[in-house]
Amino acid sequence: MIIGHRLELDYPLQTDELRILLRNASLNSTECWARKMILLMVELGAVNWKIVPQIEEFYYTL
Repeated sequence: MIIGHRLELDYPLQTDELRILLRNASLNSTECWARKMILLMVELGAVNWKIVPQIEEFYYTL
């Protein structure tokens, strides 16, 4: 997750745009697994790219 954190620091505007694009892609996706992975990226960015137990449990045990 170091890469995601580094991108946030080096390119804050671009990562904000990417987050919006990912969110929109998740809304338009018909594939459950793709939507799940896209939302995982959005949530990891929201918690400074640290995997917290709730995220790990939700995304990796379903």
